[in-house]
Amino acid sequence: WTKYSSQQSSPITLQTGQRYYIEALHKQGVGSDNISVGWQLPDGNLERPIPGTRLSPAFDAAMTAQSTAARSASDTDEEYEVTSYQEAIEIYPNPATTGMITLTLPQDETISGNELVVVEIVGVTGEVVYSRQINCTEGCAAIEIEMNDQFNPGIYMVNMKNNQKRYSTRLLVK
Repeated sequence: WTKYSSQQSSPITLQTGQRYYIEALHKQGVGSDNISVGWQLPDGNLERPIPGTRLSPAFDAAMTAQSTAARSASDTDEEYEVTSYQEAIEIYPNPATTGMITLTLPQDETISGNELVVVEIVGVTGEVVYSRQINCTEGCAAIEIEMNDQFNPGIYMVNMKNNQKRYSTRLLVK
């Protein structure tokens, strides 16, 4: 846990009673690498790793993350209906490297008319790295986004909002 300074992330303060989405991405180099996630409680006690009794299934946490932690600075206090994890937008290709990615809505959803759609891609630190408003006069079944220099390798939340409905999913950039 403390052998190397690179083993630790910057401190993140969590609020009591709030649910958080936690994800660890691990890439093994050479040898027998491993990964664990721990935290320090307000009383100073360390839980390493975080005990399973404090965790919930990923799909429940992902829905909470979509409606709270993944909200960007451009969001207001308006309430958004959050789609279930199974109905998240699809991204192809995912993982992505360079070139174009395509966002596709769930098959039962259509956006058309003069409906305004906002697409945002948010980094893990909450920084909005891509934002675009689209007027869907001819439909928005598939939206293409060009990957450029602002997309460093990492994990991003892709949010798509229209008429008080929000779709979110993860994008991995290699």
